[in-house]
Amino acid sequence: MGLLTRGSVEYGTRALTMMGVIDDFDAVVGRDSIDYDLAKPSPQAMFEFARRLGVKPSEILYLGDNLTDYYSARDAGTPYIGVLSGSMSKERWLKENPEMVTLQYAGDVIRFF
Repeated sequence: MGLLTRGSVEYGTRALTMMGVIDDFDAVVGRDSIDYDLAKPSPQAMFEFARRLGVKPSEILYLGDNLTDYYSARDAGTPYIGVLSGSMSKERWLKENPEMVTLQYAGDVIRFF
C-alpha cells in the first residue's frame, strides 16, 4: 500500500505519521520524488509509484478524490476509483468517465475484499 501525492514526501509522511498509519505504507511518493514536470497528473508519477512498490501500474488500485489523480492513473493504465470526500461529486466523476466506480470515503474500498 502506498501514497502518491502532489504534495511533498515530507508532507505525505507527516500526515500518515499523525494518523498513526505510516507503518502500513510501503511507499510514499510526492512531487519531489521525480522531476516536478513529471508529477501528477503525468502518468510518469504513477510509473514511479509502481516502480517503488515493485508492481506494474495495472496491478495498483488507485483511489483518488480529484482529476489530477484520475488523469495520472488513467494515462498509466491503472484501475481507478473516484472518492467523493474531496472536490468531486458523483455526477462530476460520471461526466468524466460514465463507468467510474465511486465511493463516499477511501476506507469504503474494504467492501470489495
